[in-house]
Amino acid sequence: MAYFTNRAFHARFALLLCALLAALIPIAPVAAQGGSSYTITVRGIGSASARPDLVSCEAGVEVVHSDAITAYSNVNTRLETIRAGLVALGIRSSDIQLLRVIIIPEDRTDSGVAPTGEFLYRARGTLQVLVRSPQSLDNVLSAAVQSGAHSIENFTFGFENTERIEQAARDAAIENAYARAEQLAESMGVAVGDPIIIAEELVDLTIDGTPFTAAPNMTVSPYPIQAGEVTFRVEVAITFALRSAMTPRPERSDDLLPEAEESDEAD
Repeated sequence: MAYFTNRAFHARFALLLCALLAALIPIAPVAAQGGSSYTITVRGIGSASARPDLVSCEAGVEVVHSDAITAYSNVNTRLETIRAGLVALGIRSSDIQLLRVIIIPEDRTDSGVAPTGEFLYRARGTLQVLVRSPQSLDNVLSAAVQSGAHSIENFTFGFENTERIEQAARDAAIENAYARAEQLAESMGVAVGDPIIIAEELVDLTIDGTPFTAAPNMTVSPYPIQAGEVTFRVEVAITFALRSAMTPRPERSDDLLPEAEESDEAD
């Protein structure tokens, strides 16, 4: 009966059994790269810039009248005049879109103090214009102003096809991820193996917008707004297998961003 109630004996017996089982189970060596569970995950950042080949802007007019219908009609007439002037310049009709028409009532006041019960109606209309040749932007702005535009604003620069510049930014991000992984692995005394998981986390396009206000009958001077460059930024997350520093690294292509490599050599 004492055998079943002696807790100290039970504890010693359990420890002895665990030690015996541990001695019988062989310790597996660390697996080579294909079966290793040791990995490292890094984020790579890459960017690429190029001059845009598209620019979008807004041309607006404003009319104030005591009659709302007349104000609305006058705004539409002026917008059509602007549209006709831009089409005559060579802008496609399909690239000119009515963006908004707003009518705002305003109280008339007696000597600027007491409301008279009468209203003025401020009507504003805006066209969105897509220019497919940024080099001709100055001509487009001049034509819009001469056709009656009171304001030109919200410039947005971009690309008709972003595939090439996006690919260059993505290649740079992958190369950056390799460099980061190799730096971390080297500091830990191991080496980078094959990529296991690759995920694209962010594609960001930096677009500049510059407001511009024109006075009536104003002629825009040549190239008042420079398109500059638009930058794509790509972030990737890559998980690499780790291997012994003594194991040769698998071959991989290093011909990413050939243009950037050539410019580095030239420097």
